[in-house]
This record gives sequence, C-alpha cells and structure tokens, in this order.
Amino acid sequence: MDKATKTFRTVARVPSLASAQVLRDHSIDENVGPIKDNLLISSLWSQVCNESNKTISYRLQHIVNPHTREVSSLMPQDCTYELMTRFSPSGKYRAVLKDVLPNASNQTKKTFLEIWGKSNRISATDLDALDVHGDVYCDIEFKSFDWSPKEDSILYIAETKIAKSEPFYKRSPQESGSPKAGSGDKKAKKGEEYLYKEDWGEALVGKHRPALAVFDALSDDGQTVTMLEGVPENFSPAQAMWAPDGSIVGIVFDHEPRRLGLYACTNRASYVFHLANGTFKLLTEAGLSVRSPRFSPDGKYLVWLERAVGGPHNGAQRLMKYEWSTGKSGVVLDIVADKLDGVDPLKFRGIFCSAIPTRSWSKDNKRLLMNTMGPTTITAFVINIETGKVTVLNSSTDHSLSVLDAFDDYVLCSKSSVKHPKTLIFAKLPEEDNEEKIDWIYLTEYQVLPGLEKLEYGAHYTQASYDGDNGFKDLNAIYLKPEVSEGSTLPVILWPHGGPHGNFVNAFNNDAALFSLLGFGVIMINYRGSTGMGENCVKYLLGKIGDADVKDCQQIAEELCSMERLKFDGKRKVLFGGSHGGFLSAHLIGQYPESYKAACLRNPVVDVLSMPAITDIPDWCATCTAGAAYSFKGDVSKEDLMKMYDASPIRHVHKVVTPTLLLIGKKDVRVPCSQGLQFYHKLRAHGVQTKLMFYEDNHSLRQIPVDIDAILNSILWFYEHLGIKVMKENL
Repeated sequence: MDKATKTFRTVARVPSLASAQVLRDHSIDENVGPIKDNLLISSLWSQVCNESNKTISYRLQHIVNPHTREVSSLMPQDCTYELMTRFSPSGKYRAVLKDVLPNASNQTKKTFLEIWGKSNRISATDLDALDVHGDVYCDIEFKSFDWSPKEDSILYIAETKIAKSEPFYKRSPQESGSPKAGSGDKKAKKGEEYLYKEDWGEALVGKHRPALAVFDALSDDGQTVTMLEGVPENFSPAQAMWAPDGSIVGIVFDHEPRRLGLYACTNRASYVFHLANGTFKLLTEAGLSVRSPRFSPDGKYLVWLERAVGGPHNGAQRLMKYEWSTGKSGVVLDIVADKLDGVDPLKFRGIFCSAIPTRSWSKDNKRLLMNTMGPTTITAFVINIETGKVTVLNSSTDHSLSVLDAFDDYVLCSKSSVKHPKTLIFAKLPEEDNEEKIDWIYLTEYQVLPGLEKLEYGAHYTQASYDGDNGFKDLNAIYLKPEVSEGSTLPVILWPHGGPHGNFVNAFNNDAALFSLLGFGVIMINYRGSTGMGENCVKYLLGKIGDADVKDCQQIAEELCSMERLKFDGKRKVLFGGSHGGFLSAHLIGQYPESYKAACLRNPVVDVLSMPAITDIPDWCATCTAGAAYSFKGDVSKEDLMKMYDASPIRHVHKVVTPTLLLIGKKDVRVPCSQGLQFYHKLRAHGVQTKLMFYEDNHSLRQIPVDIDAILNSILWFYEHLGIKVMKENL
C-alpha cells in the first residue's frame, strides 16, 4: 500500500492543460526584448498539491517563431487565485478576476476585478464593496467575461443581489437620527430568512438567479458596475458576449416551472437572445436547447449549437449559423444519426461537445475549428460553414486532440492519450481543403512517469450480441495494461462510464494510469447509449437501462478476458464505477453474482423508483427507464413506475455475494446519498461483506483529501478480495 500511495501522489501531480491563447507582439512583456514576427503563446495549467490539499494553477508562456519553428519558454507564473482572465480585442489590456484571501486586516475573502496594461496594473476594484450583485459565475454553463468592442467595458454574469431578511422578532439598534450616507433602501424583509430558493443542481449549488453585469473598465471617475435590465423574469441569462455593434448576445435558460440540473445536461430549454438598448429579442424558436454562441471575426455570422429539448441528457447537436445583417438562419451540419459520408467513422460520428472554443475561426471567416467526442477519441476538426464539409485534424486514433484557440490562422491544441499526459501543440492552419496536412510544433512535453511508457493501450470494437434485435449494434472499450511476465495473468478492473450518455476516450486518465501502474488491467467500457457514435447510439438505450447496457458490459468483459494475448484473468475481475457506472456495477454483481471478486461503487443509482423526488434530474428517471417524455405536472402511470422499479439494481440485491465498497458523497444532489445508504443496508441484511465511506463532498468526489481516500480505499478493497497481500498500516 505504500507503493500505491506513492504512485498515487506521482500520478496526481501530473499537470493538466486548461486553456491556451495566441497573443500578438504588443501583448508580450517588454522585458523580453525585440522579437519581431514572433508570437507569444500563453497557456493555463493546473496541478494537484497533495501536501496542502489544494489545486494550484500556473501560466506558461512560450515565444514561437512560426517561420523558423524556434520555441523558447519563460518561467511559470503562479495564478492560483485567478478566476478568469481575458485580453481586450487589440491586446492592449488584460482583465483579471481574482480571489483575494482573508488576512489580518481583512477577515473575509473578496473578489477583485483588475485591469492591466502593457507594463502596469491600471486599476483593482473590490466587487464585493460595490455591493451591487452576489458572486460572479465562473462555471462552464453560465460564465461570461468579455471585453466590449470599444475596450471600455467588460460583460460578465453574476448572482442577482438577494434582499436581506431577518426573523419576525429581532432587537433593533438604537436609531441614530439619520441614515448613514449611501445606505439606500436596505431594510431587511421579515419572515423570509428561510424562504426556499431553487438553484441549478449538481456542481451549481447556491447559484439561483444569474444576471448580466457590465463593468466600466476605464472610467475616470472610478470603476462602476451596471446591472442590465430587459431580460424577462422567467429567463436566466448565460454565456453572454458583445456583438460587433456593441449590443449583447447570449443564451437564456427557461427556469419555469422549475430549474433542472444543468451539469452534464445539454437538453435544457434555452434560447439565443439579443439585447440592444434594453430591448430583448429571442433569435431561436421554442422546443430547442442551445449553447455556445460565437461571432465570426468579421461579424457576418453568429453560430451556435442546438438540439431538441428533452430526451437523453447528452446527445448529438447540430451547428447553426445566423447571418447578422439579414437575420436569416440555416443549418451548417445537422445531427448525425450514424456516420457522415467521407469522414472516418472511428474519428467522427457527429458533434458531441459542451462548447465551441471562444476563438475558433480561420482568418477567412469561412472555417470553424471545433472538438467532438468520437467513438474512442476526442477529435479536432474543421468545418466549412458555407458547405458543411468536415475535415478531421487527428492523424490517427492513437491520441485525442482538442482545439484550445484559433487566431489569425494559428491554432493551439492539446494532445494526449491514455498513457501520455496532455501536451500543448501549435500550427499554422493550411489553406482550405488541405487542413489534413497541418504540421504541428510541440511546445511542451508530457511528463514521463516511471512505468508509464511500458503500459499497453488498445481499443476493442465489437457488435452487441444482446437478444439479436435489429437495433444499434456498435460498442467498444479502451484497455490499458502493464507488462505481464511469462506464465502470469492480470487481475482486471471493469469500468463502465457514468451518464449514461457519456464515453471514455483515449485521453490521459489519472485513475486508469494509477490502476495499471499498480498491476491491474483496466477495461473502460463504452456500452450502447454512449456518446461519440452518432445519435442512433444514444437513443438506442432509452427504455433499456438495466438490461441492454448491463449485457453490453458483460459481453465486453467476457470477450477481452478470453483474448489470450491480453492475459486478463477472467477469474479475477473486479468492478469500479460511479453514478450510472455505479448503477451498472450494482446490476452486474446482482445479475452475474459469481463473476466478480469485488466491487467499488461511487454514488451509484440503485433505486430509480425513488429518484424523481430527490434528484436534480428527475427527467432522467422517466426517459431512460421508460423512454417517456418528462412532465413537470400530472400523474406518473403505474406502468412507468414499474419500469423504474424493473430497471433498478435494488431488485437484484438479494442475489449479490460480491464484497462491495460504497463511496458516498453527503452533498450529492445528482444521486443523493440515500441511494447508497439504502444499498448498504440491504447488502448487510443479506450478509454481504460491505463497507461505506461517507464524505463531505458532492457527486464527483474530487475534493483532494476525498479523492485520495476514495481511490486508495478502492485499491485496498481490491487487494483484500483478490488475495493480494498488503500492509494496511502503510496507509
């Protein structure tokens, strides 16, 4: 276990690339000296610090001569407390939103918005002191941080200021005769201190009512914030940006009659909006879920992603374009049901992504650079918005590629694989129809971990044998394994992903690397219903969870464990899965009770019937079990209720004999902790060896101390029930 702990710390310290940007000469620090024709590449990285239980962030800067391909690097700069940063359009200014921690003179954390010039900080404004809004939104669903075309204002999203409240009975301070200057009308409302306020669910707890805010960045009279009006009460604004004419474009979520969870859900009712001089207008129709609006550099086109409201939480999206001067809209690339003619189906089977990169256009304003989930890779591609032609940038499926930034035909991407951490690469985008010839320059090298190079990776593609129906058949798995000595075999971890509409890709995964470095074979399963394989694959699973997906996982396990070359020991299989992956693992130990030596379930769904009343995604229960549309009102039929029960692992709990470890987050609102507790008590009642770890964390269990405890307890559980000797005191 001492080896496991040390290996975990080594793997956890691998830095992760978050973002990157191409900058012009005038954005380069003056102390660098004359570097004509060079570019500055600025990238943001994060790294876990186990000793302090914190994640640190730092900025790397590379000077690149695109003609000679020479690269030089500057020393990293710590930016742990920066929340968001953005250069103005000309590069003359940089805006930084940052946390300032408590100190001897200041007992609370504050949020500052700083404006920097080429050689100095121009201003620093305490947003809390202005007292015009609540916390600034920095999450992927809502956040905005955009300079105006005139470079005098910054647009962002913040929590609407909530009126103060107090008990019905409270002693008031003695009146001093006159109100304090600037106090305004701040009289607290009585009896509303316990009023329920809906938020946006998992990973967005505490976020209730977003609003548009404009920061006056260069005012001579001191910086001020204006809260914009015009957005109707039933809408929550998000992902806002300035239009070329100085008006505002973004999306609004319809939060009536209730807010449903947004995290990992691309199916929520929303619209593209336009706000000009207080006049609010919708640019899209009802019945759609939209996201990620982006203007072309010349302002001619506005593009966004959209799909129908409802149905699976994640699915294929279409790319839309809107001609700004005429208001005409059209489809650039429609939802791909299965495969796209002329494009390698192992790399591209439709658009599956959470966002279009902030800067994503070619210099000619005709081509958009984007990312998508493929069957087993993240694929970077170029799409011509006039013809809809798709050109994939990945040279092969042995790595994943993600576009981070595109500016003036210079492209930044991150590249990684299951055994190679992310690296930053740079290239000049070739002319149209020659994009596949892109020639990358490596700006960083992945960190070589002891033993990582010796791991073997592969992808297994197969056809489902389940019940011989004529539905969708493709499924696959990614495997990772260490070297095996002659005559030996490997214990193997079966790992179905969550979602269920998610997928595993050939990109670096800390947990998978850790397991393999400790001597396990790892099989990451993409059952039918996974994203990246076309919309038909996603829709296939609706009404079939707990059945088709379970059989797919068992088929993958049996096929790979029967391949002599891999040396996976079919008699030493264990399960590891979270959320829907935990749901599947709970099903597998119930439906195939003799197949698995141990199981580790992270916040698993075990009783779908009881889920609608307690989860932030009640629609998931109806859609995935019954294939039915979710209704905010009205009765649920007995037939649909029985389908929820039939799909639940709890109905097989009496057959379980597999020792089971449960890792449960008390603050989980996606799969509330009552699910895991219920399974724990049922297993104990049936005499199954079980243990439950109860954490002050949410659905992901990724707080650093929780992550360490959860993964090492999982490894210890596997060691114990596979008969691998371990000194527990080394924990």
